Amino acid sequence: MPFPHFKFSLSDFFLLFFGVAQCVTVVQFSPNAKVLASASKDKSVRVLGIRTGRQVCKVTPHSNAVTALVFTPDSLALISGSLDKTVKTFSLPSKGADLEEIASFSAPVLALDISPDNSMLAVGCEGRATSSSAEKERKERKKKKGGGGKKREKGKKKKK
Repeated sequence: MPFPHFKFSLSDFFLLFFGVAQCVTVVQFSPNAKVLASASKDKSVRVLGIRTGRQVCKVTPHSNAVTALVFTPDSLALISGSLDKTVKTFSLPSKGADLEEIASFSAPVLALDISPDNSMLAVGCEGRATSSSAEKERKERKKKKGGGGKKREKGKKKKK
């Protein structure tokens, strides 16, 4: 047996993804181990019950292949990243009505992870990507900082 420490049979695992229209790009277990999410090149995200193998929900959140998935630590929402350069979230189970874009980037999103306390989202992109939403926030912070302080004239030294 190749994986003696795991309690599954490979044939059961492959049955979960029978009927997916295109190549599965990523799979992710929920932290509570009740569901398994899969994403594919057909732009869809499917959530399957682990005990039943039945589809709990299916959404098509992106305009290109979904390449990254991560559940929130409470297992109540799923975050997806895509070749369409966006990161989106929706609650579970979902029909996509509460789909929300939380970030967009200058390059395809290839990886996601979330901190255990739900305070930080890590996003991996192709190349040297920049986040349009992060850039907007940075400019707003800079504008707030620059508005109230006195600027030194060129050539004048700062007093010690």
